[in-house]
Amino acid sequence: MEDKDPEEDGGKGSWWWWGWWEGVLVVVGWWEGVLVVGLWRKGVLGIVGRVLGRWRKKILRRMVGRGSWWWWGWWEGVWVVVGMVGRGLGQLPTAKAVAPPSQEKDLTVRCEQDLGPIVLIRLHKWRLFLEDAWFCKDVRVTAPDGTLYRFPCYQWLEGVITVEFREGKKLADDELEILREHRRRELKERQEAYQWKTFAEGWPRCLNVDSVLELDSNVRFSCVRATNFNATPLVPEYVAAHWREDDFFGYQFLNGNNPIVIRQCAALPAKFPVTPQMVADFLGGGTDLDKEMREGRIFIVDYDVLDDIPAGTIHGRQQYIAAPLCLLHQGADGLLRPIAIQLSQTPGPTSPVFLPSDAEWDWLLAKTWVRNADFYSHQLLTHLLRTHLFGEVFAVATLRQLPSCHPIFKLLIPHFHFTLHINTLARSVLINPGGIIDKVSSGGTGGLLLLVRRGLEKVTYASLCLPDDIRQRGMTQIPNYRYRDDGMILWETIRRWVTTGRGGPMGDAWAMEIFVNGFLSRTSSGIPSSLRTVAELGKFLTMVVFTCSVQHAAVNNGQVGPRSHLLVPNAPSSMRHPPPTAKGKTFLQHFLDTLPELMGPRPCVPSQRLLGQYLEERFTEAEPRRIIRTFRGELEEIRDLLEERNHVATLRYNYLNPLETENSISI
Repeated sequence: MEDKDPEEDGGKGSWWWWGWWEGVLVVVGWWEGVLVVGLWRKGVLGIVGRVLGRWRKKILRRMVGRGSWWWWGWWEGVWVVVGMVGRGLGQLPTAKAVAPPSQEKDLTVRCEQDLGPIVLIRLHKWRLFLEDAWFCKDVRVTAPDGTLYRFPCYQWLEGVITVEFREGKKLADDELEILREHRRRELKERQEAYQWKTFAEGWPRCLNVDSVLELDSNVRFSCVRATNFNATPLVPEYVAAHWREDDFFGYQFLNGNNPIVIRQCAALPAKFPVTPQMVADFLGGGTDLDKEMREGRIFIVDYDVLDDIPAGTIHGRQQYIAAPLCLLHQGADGLLRPIAIQLSQTPGPTSPVFLPSDAEWDWLLAKTWVRNADFYSHQLLTHLLRTHLFGEVFAVATLRQLPSCHPIFKLLIPHFHFTLHINTLARSVLINPGGIIDKVSSGGTGGLLLLVRRGLEKVTYASLCLPDDIRQRGMTQIPNYRYRDDGMILWETIRRWVTTGRGGPMGDAWAMEIFVNGFLSRTSSGIPSSLRTVAELGKFLTMVVFTCSVQHAAVNNGQVGPRSHLLVPNAPSSMRHPPPTAKGKTFLQHFLDTLPELMGPRPCVPSQRLLGQYLEERFTEAEPRRIIRTFRGELEEIRDLLEERNHVATLRYNYLNPLETENSISI
């Protein structure tokens, strides 16, 4: 055994020796001013700990500053040391125990003096033999006066590790130096563990890992889930029966997978030369195009972001992409129907305006080209960019800039559940070269990279905030817009819930991290780089929570199940013939040959944590817990309202029902 005088060590550092002595495993060590002796024989472990009295005051000052106690023993099959930091000076009592797996362990620890309010817990886990990861939910301490202190942890402890965490109640901001140091150390460790990288030029930055195997256990899927994106959905019977109809075509712009691209049209763009005479027969009697535009009943969808996106090949066959424009009219019955389609951004003899009065296959093919363009817009911009990629930016920025004790961290972290895993998986099998997008879509990886870069350049803060977006697109009055109606109810409910948060320097650093890495410091986006008022913070938090829950549900839930809109030919992922350059040349076989051979990617349905379900109780104060209960109650009322409406609806819009809205982006 190494001979080392503790006095020479000054109570600092540690040393260890172990060996066999007459059939007994002996462990002797000096750790943080404590002499530790361990004996192991035939499954029985004994620990003796002694604090050298002459070092006690030095130890207290060096370790905690004000007072502490420590416990060590086996807990859930792992060797754990527990320490507690208080505000008052006290003794250093010890305890030992053996706890069976998956059970709570109660310990009684006696102190010579009152420690005062408990502010910090430190856990040290050893790995003496085999690895045994341990998930720590929380630590609860009951003081002699009955005061209960709860220290939320909610993380996996693996290998040899020391973790510290603060009491769940909100304290004055780091009034003790040990708490300030704890915050600095926690953020430094997080910033080393969660670093940024550029996946593609002009894209939002993402987490710097190449495989889900590199992810920290605390952000991985907790069980075996989807390893690919090719689960077979149930047959979408309604879509299969109605995809050819103009009524259903118009309905999907309001309540389908991509309800954010349509806008009111007050004046036709020069690149879309639709004349009043062309569409007069489709507007009803006693009106004309100019009048309908003035009265707000004409709408337009413009896929200019697809212009000149390069198309690739699938199985050696050239594919094609169009950038169409579509004009729609709200009829006297309130329904939205297409009245004119142009399949390019450049008008001319080879880019005719297709009309409902054209030959059946001409008109059907023109609508199918619009649906193909909508597939790209939805999958890569509305879904991938505006929910998944932004959700990852919000998650990484939160982990890097907000300590676990910060109210904003507690508020947001449930809304990032599994997001880093699903996005890392997507970069591995979905949007990577040779991945699923390469195999089933006309644009391939090259088109994907360019399209998302263009899409990010068009994103504005207003477009991410539902009330502003609805207003700017002129969509406040059109009837039967369930995405708007249900979304606005949920936006306001979330806004009321999150406005209890407060800003501060860390909130500003967090906002700047999002502005720089998510929006590439583009001031024209309107994304705030700092949050100066409670109102600014409340709006920004609402946008983050809404994006990661409600907005993702709106654009994801229509991909799976019996209401899936991703049915060929309703949403073809590729087109095998170029867009028609003249009318009267399309027939059934040509239409079928244009459609893709393969269906697009179909995500698997995961296990769900629904909006309002917060299984991790990070807030311990009475008021935040009351606010969460109120939030859940309001969500239940919204659920009842939507289910009552859907009970009598022919085509149910249930994507934003809280029963189908996940808390986070995990699929």
